[in-house]
Amino acid sequence: MTIRVVTEKTEWDRIIHSFSFWDVAHEWGYFEAYRAREMERASRQVLLVYEHDGNRVAYPFFLKPSDTGELTLEAIYGYTGALTSGDDLDRIWPNFQQGMRQYCIDNGVSVVWERFHPVLQNHRPLLPESAPELKRQVVLVQTTRDEDLLKSYRRKNVRKRIRLAREKGVVITRGGAERIDEAINVYEQTMRRNDADKVYYFEREFFEAVFERLPEQCTFFFAQVDGVVAAMSLALNSPHCAFQLLGGMDTDYRDYEPNYLLEHEVLEYYRARGIAHLNNGGGRTGDSDDSLLFFKKGFTKDDPVDYYIGRTDVFL
Repeated sequence: MTIRVVTEKTEWDRIIHSFSFWDVAHEWGYFEAYRAREMERASRQVLLVYEHDGNRVAYPFFLKPSDTGELTLEAIYGYTGALTSGDDLDRIWPNFQQGMRQYCIDNGVSVVWERFHPVLQNHRPLLPESAPELKRQVVLVQTTRDEDLLKSYRRKNVRKRIRLAREKGVVITRGGAERIDEAINVYEQTMRRNDADKVYYFEREFFEAVFERLPEQCTFFFAQVDGVVAAMSLALNSPHCAFQLLGGMDTDYRDYEPNYLLEHEVLEYYRARGIAHLNNGGGRTGDSDDSLLFFKKGFTKDDPVDYYIGRTDVFL
């Protein structure tokens, strides 16, 4: 029932990459990049590993000090949850739960915050008293299922707006760390327009760190009009799944429909790379009529899937 703690990069990624599916948010480099953010500089990343009778569990967290002096385990911003393998997980899961409880007691962890993965649907209770909570629905696009992505879209007006963007001269380009300033300009304009909380503002140091730590797995996408960035997205990927971490649009170019062509080209990019899933996330709210969710739903005929989070109070 002992939980093994891994903090070293090579061993961390060796374990993560030994599973049949993982997301970039499970990887050491993603956690290390997030430590460039002011709010995470006191955090320490830990990969908690449990193995028994050929069954395995690997669960990455930030170990963070709380305002009360106790520690918390917090899932990183993104989609993680536990990675598992084995034929008898139901039988060994209570043993894993006991190991997790003992880890929390031994390390003074009073609260565990979790974010689960909508592809894996891995919202098993961390402890017997844990109760994963439905946060909202998110849109998953299976990029490699249909030969023609345009025909797989839900609404005709999506295809129409993609065509209109091209006719108006919108061009899609890609880039890396050399284009951070362009991305920040449009992204922060969008955050101000939406009156976003501070947590959604990403420091330049984060962008630099994520491209340094994950150079082959993160890409800026830009929709440009006459050389001016009208919309942007930052996407990250593992071999199995991609997700768009953040994006923005200059509303002066709304009539050019840049976000529609941008979304289409992001999907085409990952389709060409053989990455089967694009996790598009949900809306700005959990409401079923959220306008951002409506936009994202237009790029697949599949229904949105449930996305769960969790909080467990550990009584020490």
